[in-house]
Amino acid sequence: MRILLLNYEFPPVGGGASKASFYMARELARRGHHIDVLTCRADGQPEIENVEGVCVYRVASPRKSMHEAGVYAVMSYLFFARRVLKQLLQEHVYDCGHFYFAIPTGLLTFRWRAMTDAPYVISLRGSDVPNYDSNAKTINLLHQVLKPVTSAILRHSHSVVANSESLRELAKESFHNEKIITITNGVCPQDFAPAKNMRQDDRTVTALCVVRLIRRKGIDALLEAVAQCESTTVRVVIAGTGPQRNALIEHAKRLGIDNRIRFVGSVNSSEIIAHYQQADFLIHPALVESFSMTLLEAMSCGLPIIASDIGGIPELVEHDINGLLISPGDIPALAKAIDRLAESKSLRARFSGANRAKILDQFTWEHIATAYEQQYNSDVTGAHRDKPQ
Repeated sequence: MRILLLNYEFPPVGGGASKASFYMARELARRGHHIDVLTCRADGQPEIENVEGVCVYRVASPRKSMHEAGVYAVMSYLFFARRVLKQLLQEHVYDCGHFYFAIPTGLLTFRWRAMTDAPYVISLRGSDVPNYDSNAKTINLLHQVLKPVTSAILRHSHSVVANSESLRELAKESFHNEKIITITNGVCPQDFAPAKNMRQDDRTVTALCVVRLIRRKGIDALLEAVAQCESTTVRVVIAGTGPQRNALIEHAKRLGIDNRIRFVGSVNSSEIIAHYQQADFLIHPALVESFSMTLLEAMSCGLPIIASDIGGIPELVEHDINGLLISPGDIPALAKAIDRLAESKSLRARFSGANRAKILDQFTWEHIATAYEQQYNSDVTGAHRDKPQ
């Protein structure tokens, strides 16, 4: 099959959906499909490039940062991508289109429908679903304004896919008549593997947090929890950047824990794997989450998990089975969970083995690509059956 995948973010820019679209495209290409990607261009990147068997087309999209788009970046992507999409549809015959995010990327489906009868899939990712973040008043207002448009995008698709059961249920509250299925994110266990050698230094315990430094990721609560921890051996490495970075650094100083917190900034793919392999456990204190790529990567590397009991996280982490779940923003509970994992090497070992096994059994990209492949085939068959004779 020839498939066009569209996402306004693609590595090295963006977050979880960016990674998901890359790994998905790579796995499908490995299976013999011809995969084209239409995405944004970071500084210094070529407009057209073959990336591990995937043909990537990039358009201008000036961003606030590598991990933060902003309105201008989104609008510029849509403007320039619309032109390139027209060119691609004139030059190639696609069997299927795959649009990551109903809004904004799904707006390009109007061009798609005007030029081809081929089916398309919409992947819901979280922020494109109304009321995903109840505190994001501006975004939720925008969702209400655009609801008729979003409804049209979903209605004319052949498949709408949510990346977790939690997100599917939330989307159904706004789009009652749409059939929405669930296909989760995945991870490459060959890339994200446990460390070959055990850490030798037992004097400290390293907790890792991989996150964009924005409000809904709950890092301020993490800092407060570290300040309440009884264990003095815990050191926290925070990998990622974002608009809250300077404020969080100052907050750590005010709490008197800056000697126990290390902000390492933005890290590339090889560096993040090294961080996973050097850590003893991962903390994910998000206030809002759909289905975290970070959790999948950490679990694949055999890391025990402390995470918020919210969104799609309980679909990955079972309390006291492969990690510890706490209510989002519950600082005392988070502090106790950190102390518990820091003080029990045997508990960490049990969670570690359970997480690696769970990934291999359910969440490799081979599993996820197979599910999407079946959906593409179903959509293409249905599109041919529905086409007027």
